[in-house]
Amino acid sequence: MAAERAQAQTRILMMCGSLRRESLNRKLMNAATKLAPPECICTESVGVGDIPHLSEDVARAAQPAAVKHFSDQIEVADAFIIVAPEYGHGMPGIVKNAIDWVGCPQPMPNPLRFKPVALMGASVGNFGTMRCQLQLRQVLLFHECYVMPKPEIYVSRAQERFDVRGNLIDQPTVDLIKDFWASLLKFITMTRRVPLV
Repeated sequence: MAAERAQAQTRILMMCGSLRRESLNRKLMNAATKLAPPECICTESVGVGDIPHLSEDVARAAQPAAVKHFSDQIEVADAFIIVAPEYGHGMPGIVKNAIDWVGCPQPMPNPLRFKPVALMGASVGNFGTMRCQLQLRQVLLFHECYVMPKPEIYVSRAQERFDVRGNLIDQPTVDLIKDFWASLLKFITMTRRVPLV
């Protein structure tokens, strides 16, 4: 029975793309974790602030410990969720840096290749993190990820959707995240059926 339960578990790696401990995106990630189905085991990735600036000189000598741990986390996960803010109409540099490290140096086994990836983000503006996620989709295309197309979670005016304790209190957003989880589980199953080339 315990073996059956272990087999049914889906391992989800979640990365917060903000350095602020009380950031809206961390609150969104925490809310998504609480709303995850029981079969999903959510783990937070290495902090993006703990990953050094990419240097190919360093990469070719040896992967830094934080990068190795991050790559190992991606490798064993059934899916990878990136929860990131939008800075200056784009993704934060620390998010791009973390993703770049995973595929460096070339050629090396890239744990992102054929990995199901899903995106979400929150901002205080009216457009959520739409432009950030468009950039992320471009970058992840290079890594040959399977990026879930929908539902798209761009939480706008996010400061209005959490209470003072950081709990998500906006029901439409709660419902959207529940739909997100249902879609992600189906997406993981679908991608497992795709032949790897």
